[in-house]
Amino acid sequence: MFIGRTRELSVLRSLSASPRFEYLVLYGRRRVGKTTLLLQFMKTQPVIFYAAQAKNDALNLVDFSKAVHHHYDRAYYAPFSDWQAAFSYIGEQESERRTIVVIDEFPYIAETNPTIQSILQHTIDHRWKEKNIFLILCGSSVSFMQNDVMGSKSPLFGRSTAILELKGFDYLESSLFFPTYDVSDKLLSYAILGGIPTYLQAFDPKKSIQSNIAERILRMGAFLNNEPQNLLKMEIRESAVYNAILEAIATGSSRLNEIAQKIKEEPTKCSKYLSVLMNLKIVERITPSGKKESSKRSLYTIADNFSNSGIASSSQTGVIMSSLEKSAQRCPSGKSSPPIWEEYLRRSAPNTSFAWPKVRSCPSSSIPSEDGGVAKKRSTSISLPSTRAMSRPSLLTVNSEQNSSVSLSTITFSMGPLPSRSRPTAITTSSAQAATPMRLQSRPELTE
Repeated sequence: MFIGRTRELSVLRSLSASPRFEYLVLYGRRRVGKTTLLLQFMKTQPVIFYAAQAKNDALNLVDFSKAVHHHYDRAYYAPFSDWQAAFSYIGEQESERRTIVVIDEFPYIAETNPTIQSILQHTIDHRWKEKNIFLILCGSSVSFMQNDVMGSKSPLFGRSTAILELKGFDYLESSLFFPTYDVSDKLLSYAILGGIPTYLQAFDPKKSIQSNIAERILRMGAFLNNEPQNLLKMEIRESAVYNAILEAIATGSSRLNEIAQKIKEEPTKCSKYLSVLMNLKIVERITPSGKKESSKRSLYTIADNFSNSGIASSSQTGVIMSSLEKSAQRCPSGKSSPPIWEEYLRRSAPNTSFAWPKVRSCPSSSIPSEDGGVAKKRSTSISLPSTRAMSRPSLLTVNSEQNSSVSLSTITFSMGPLPSRSRPTAITTSSAQAATPMRLQSRPELTE
């Protein structure tokens, strides 16, 4: 079952329908669903699709030659003499139908053939630019795609007509994987797995969260068992220091000096390792509004909920189960609350930029009721303090009135008055005035 990605599919189909040459760079971290998106796009039209592999250049060229010949002739004759010959052959084919060329995991080819970018650049400039061709280069190595494909020193710089970074699902889309779960279990699943489609598909929606954790994460040999470490090994050869940094962040060290002290390394060395982890989209840096990225007040956090949860590295099933039951009663959304609120507001007001204060406690919109369940509110208002009182953003106050099932479509957002000389710290909109509480309407779910 294919879920979400409506906007991304719309981008692909729009470029495909264009009458001129188009070149899209599609990239994103591993497991985020790039190949699945491409396969869904390919269902409606013929495509020259080649998924490169980690092997030498000659074998990749042979496999690409087979894909090209089968597309045009439904038969394979012999490999092309080189990549230039293969690309030239595609450009020479006259057809009223648009030619779509998709090369998945492009970094694998470039790793063994550093000239491939120059060959493609020459092909685009001299053979494909006036042709009815749509080229898609896809890759999971985020740093390579950003620097060696899109970077200013790359031969392909300036040739792309579109760039699409594929990110994980937000809470709304992630919840569609578990249609039979109640709101608490959907929130808890998102807090554990995040929005990575591969992780979400690993859970069986017909089983409880506890059963899924025991069978799909904690069981020896399960796909998600030690997944964070395995994912890191796929990107980095020497992972000892990186693992130490991730462990430090996961256990509460969020500033550069705190991380350095925790792992007994120099801050300058930690900074370099953190830069690599940020390029891999494993760690993200949160900088206070108005401050430089190098600010000492910047916080580092693990971008992936699953890696941040620590469940995959635990072998104490009983402790995990007990902790999950308590957290489900106390605060289903856990550490994920601020991103979920932000995701919802972004959907409701896409032209609004948010910078959330740090949440130190469970939102009062989910608190234990007298009968032991979870008391939830019908109408919830989020009040942000004025920037004068936010010398260090640390508080998000949630006020509610009636007990009932939570409804995201009835959230009221309000902001305190801003001093005339202060910069908005909590929220920035196109309006310069401190608005009265505004009611945001939820947007329809994205399904396919």
